[in-house]
Amino acid sequence: MSRAGWYREKYPATFSNLGVKEIVELYVDEREQAVHAEKVKLLDGVNAVFFSGGDQLRITSQIAEKPISERVHEIFASGGVIAGTSAGASVMSEPMLVRGPNAPSFRMGDLGMAPGLGLLPDVIYRPAFR
Repeated sequence: MSRAGWYREKYPATFSNLGVKEIVELYVDEREQAVHAEKVKLLDGVNAVFFSGGDQLRITSQIAEKPISERVHEIFASGGVIAGTSAGASVMSEPMLVRGPNAPSFRMGDLGMAPGLGLLPDVIYRPAFR
């Protein structure tokens, strides 16, 4: 089973077991889709958003500073739940971690950071270097 097939099978069952009554999948293939009214409308009445894993740079490059991202911020600001796994969790911070060595400890210079969605500012400390 492909990863996408696994998600489509497992996530609905998992969320249903948690008491979620309705699940709507919103997938953005191209950045231009993040402004499409029919895509943004899928978030009407939503009180929780879940970002699956994958590539956090892909997620942010597709939706950041677009109506979908703005709507996610509105849901969060009104008390909604924003959750995710792996890359889906990483996109919430500002900045977000995008790469690092596979080692037990890290040096700041070895970490790659990029702008996240900014839902959780100051989660990752990025010192100002002079």
